[in-house]
Amino acid sequence: FEADAMLTLEALAELVGRGEAERVLVAPDAPLAHLPAACLTADQARRIGQGQAVAMALTPADPVRLYGPDGGFLGLGRADPEGRLHARRLFVPARGGSGA
Repeated sequence: FEADAMLTLEALAELVGRGEAERVLVAPDAPLAHLPAACLTADQARRIGQGQAVAMALTPADPVRLYGPDGGFLGLGRADPEGRLHARRLFVPARGGSGA
C-alpha cells in the first residue's frame, strides 16, 4: 500500500457521511492477488464454512484465495498432503453472499 493512499479514520468517516467511501476502499482480497485462487462449488463453500476439508486438485504449498460460486471472496485455505483443502482464515459472508 502506498502512504499517500492512506486515510485517517476521520477522513474516512467524512467520506462515509457523503456516501463516497466506495471510491477509496480496497477489496479484502486485493492484497492477496499474488496467491493462486480456488473457485468452490456451493457445496464446497458450505463445507469449508463449516470447518470441513474438501477434496480439490491442489498441491500443498502456499495459501490459496477461496471464492464461492458467485465469485465472492471467502478467505484463505491451504491443501494438505492428501490434496484436501482446509480453511485457514474465512470472512463471514453477508446475508445472501457466498457460502451456503
